[in-house]
Amino acid sequence: MDLEDETLGVFGEAPGRTRGREASTRGLGSLAVGEGADPHVGREVGGYRIERLIARGGMGAVYLAARIQDFEQRVALKLVHPHRQTVGVIRRFAAERQILARLEHPHIARLLDGGSTDDSLPFFVMEYVEGRPIDRYCREHDLSLDSRLDLFRKICTAVQFAHQNLVIHRDLKPQNILITDDAVPKLLDFGIAEILGSEISQSGRSMTPDFASPEQMQGEGVTTATDIYSLGVLLYLLLTGQLPRQHPVTLPSLAASDHHRVSRSRQLVGDLDAILLKALSLEPSDRYGSALQFAEDLDRYRQDLPVRAYSGNSWYRLRKRAKRHKVFLAVACLVAGLAVMSTAFWRLAVEERGHAERAQQRAERSQEGAERVAEFLGDLFKLANPDAAQGEILTLRQALDEGRKKLEDELVDDPEVRGGLLSALGSVYNNLGLFTEARELKDEGLEMRRRADPSDRTELATDLNNLGRLLYDVEALEEAEGFFRQALEMWIRLGEDSHVVLASSNLASTLAQQGQYEAALELHSRNLQLRRRLHGEESVQEAASLYGMGAVHRLRDEPEAAEPLLRRALGIYVRHLGADHSKVASVESSLGRVLHAQGLYGEARTHLEKALELRQRLLGPNHTQVLGSRRNLAALLLDQGEVDEAGELLASALVTARGSESGPSALEASIESYWGAYLTAVGRYPEAEPFVIEGYRALREAKGAGHTDTQEARGFVAKLYEAWGRDDEAARYRAASDLSAVGR
Repeated sequence: MDLEDETLGVFGEAPGRTRGREASTRGLGSLAVGEGADPHVGREVGGYRIERLIARGGMGAVYLAARIQDFEQRVALKLVHPHRQTVGVIRRFAAERQILARLEHPHIARLLDGGSTDDSLPFFVMEYVEGRPIDRYCREHDLSLDSRLDLFRKICTAVQFAHQNLVIHRDLKPQNILITDDAVPKLLDFGIAEILGSEISQSGRSMTPDFASPEQMQGEGVTTATDIYSLGVLLYLLLTGQLPRQHPVTLPSLAASDHHRVSRSRQLVGDLDAILLKALSLEPSDRYGSALQFAEDLDRYRQDLPVRAYSGNSWYRLRKRAKRHKVFLAVACLVAGLAVMSTAFWRLAVEERGHAERAQQRAERSQEGAERVAEFLGDLFKLANPDAAQGEILTLRQALDEGRKKLEDELVDDPEVRGGLLSALGSVYNNLGLFTEARELKDEGLEMRRRADPSDRTELATDLNNLGRLLYDVEALEEAEGFFRQALEMWIRLGEDSHVVLASSNLASTLAQQGQYEAALELHSRNLQLRRRLHGEESVQEAASLYGMGAVHRLRDEPEAAEPLLRRALGIYVRHLGADHSKVASVESSLGRVLHAQGLYGEARTHLEKALELRQRLLGPNHTQVLGSRRNLAALLLDQGEVDEAGELLASALVTARGSESGPSALEASIESYWGAYLTAVGRYPEAEPFVIEGYRALREAKGAGHTDTQEARGFVAKLYEAWGRDDEAARYRAASDLSAVGR
C-alpha cells in the first residue's frame, strides 16, 4: 500500500478480462467507485464527454471520456477535485501535466490535451491504455526468460528517455507499467514524478514501499539512481516471482528456487544474479549509472559477453569467449592437440580411450535402462487409454495394480533400474494411503538397489529415507527412526548438506512422536540455522523447520510457544506455494489445534475447516490425513457444544478407518476414543465405555503412556465414569500416570 494516496494511474483493463470494470484501478493507490457515483459522469469537458469514473485519489480523479467531434477517440481525462484546489495541489497537477508534455515516447502514455473547465477546474487528457500490469501479463502468458527481458528492456528505454528529459518517475511498479494485447509496454502515472532542478518538489514520502529505494525510504533526495533501484526490484519480481525483502538481498537464483522455479533458477545463476544485485545496491553510486547501462548489461548477458556487473577474472572472460566461438575453439584445440602430440602422449591417449569406452558403455547401459523404464511406463499409461482399453477404463488404483503385476517379470536382469521403479511405485501407493502395498514395493526396491550396488550413493539414501517416511505414516516409529538414521549417516558421508537436513528433519519429527521432545527440538533448531545458510531467510525450507518446531511444542502442550512458529511457517508457505497446497493444509491443521488448546475456538475452527477442505480436495476423502482432520474438527465441535455435527464427522472417520486395508492404527484408536467421548456427551454411557477403554489401551501400547494423545484418551475414560456416576473408577484414571494395570 502506498504511504500517500495522492496520485492516480491512468489505464484500463483489456476487454473481456476483468471481473468488473472497477478492477482496473487496483493497486494504483486510488479508490474505484461504480459508474454513476460521480457528478462529473455525463459532463462535457474541453470537447470530451465523460463516460465513467476510472479511479479517484486524494488530488483528483481519472475518467474514461470520448471525443465529441470530428472522430472517435477514447481518452483518460484527469480532473482536480473541487475541494482540493489548494495552491500546492494545483502546482503539483500543473507539474504532472508539464512532465507529460515533455515525454513523447512509444512506451510512455501520451499527453493529448489540457486546459480548465467552465468552473476553472484544471484537467488534462491522456492516451487511454488498455492492458495488464507487467507482472500479471508475464504470469498469465507464461513468458520465457527472453520474452520477459524483451519487455523489461523496452521499459528501460522509456525510463532512459524520461531521465534524458530530466524527469524522475519515482514510482516504478507493475501497476504503472501496462502491457497491451499487442505486447506493447506503456509507462504511466507521473503523479509523483520530479523534474530535476525544478522548484516544484514532491513529498519525499510519496512512494510504494516495496519498490522504493533506500534513499526514498529514509526521506533523502532522489536522483535517477532511485528509478534504477525500482527497475531492479521490478526485474527481480519478473524473474523470481517474488520481491527482494532484505539486505543483503537474497540471490535471485535462490529466490527462484524457493519459489519452485527450478529451471528459471538455473538461468539466473551467475550473470543475472550479479546484474540484479548491482541494480539493487544500497548505495546509489554502486548502481548502474543509467537505465541504458542497465539494459546494455542485460544485452551483454544475452549475447554471452562478460557483463559489467560481474567482476569476473580472466577465466570468466575466457569461458564467455568460448561460448561465443564454440566451433573456432574446437578446431583450435584440435589443431593444437595434433601439433603437440608425440609418442609419449600416444600411450596416454590409448589409456584415455579405454576410460572413454568404459564410460560410454556405462552411459549406454544407463540409456538402455532409461529406455526400458520409459517403455514400462508407456505400457502402464496405455491401460488408461480408451482405445487400448476397449471400453474398460481403469482407475488409477487398477492401473497401478496392473503395473505392479507387469513389473514382476520385467527388468529382472537390471536390479538397479528395477529397484528404482519398485520404489517409485511404492511412493505412489504411499501417497494414495495404500500402505501395505507401498511397504512391500519399497522393501523389494531397496533390496534390489542394495544388490545392484551396496555402496553409498544418493539413490540408496533416498530409498532409505522414503521407506522411513512410509513407516512414519503408519506410525511404526521405532522402525522409521532406524531408516532415517541410516539415510542421515549415508548423506553425511556423501557430503550432501541439503539431504542431510531433510533426513535430520524427518528424524526429529519421529523422535517428537516418541516423546523425545528435547532431542527433536535440538535437531529442528540446528536444521533451521543450516537451512537459513543454504537457502536464505523466508524460504520454504525455513518454513519446514519452523513447522517442525511448532509441532514439537504442540505435542509438549506448549501452545503459546507453538503458535508464532506455526503462523510464520504458514505465511511463508502461502507466499511461496499458494494457499492450495498440502503443506499449507498441514500447518493449518496444527495451528488450529494449537488455537483450540488456548480456547480460541472461533479462529481455531477457521483453520481446522480450511485444513479439512484442502485435504479432502487434494488427497481424496479416505486419506489418513483427511481422517485426522475430521477428528481434529470434531474435537473442537465437542468443546463448543455442537455435538451432533461432531458425531457426524467422527462416524464418517471411524467407518473409513475401520475399512482401511492397512489394518488397525493409532489414528483409528484415537478416532475410537473420540467416538466414545461423543457417546459420553449424548449420555450413551454403556455404548461409550468399550470405545474409550479400547482406544486408550491401543494408544498407550502404540505411543506410550506419556504421549499427548494417550493422556487425552485417558481423560476421556475418566470423564465417562464421572458422567456415569462411577466416581471411584473415574478417580483411578484421573490419578494414574501409567494405567497398565487398570482394568475395565
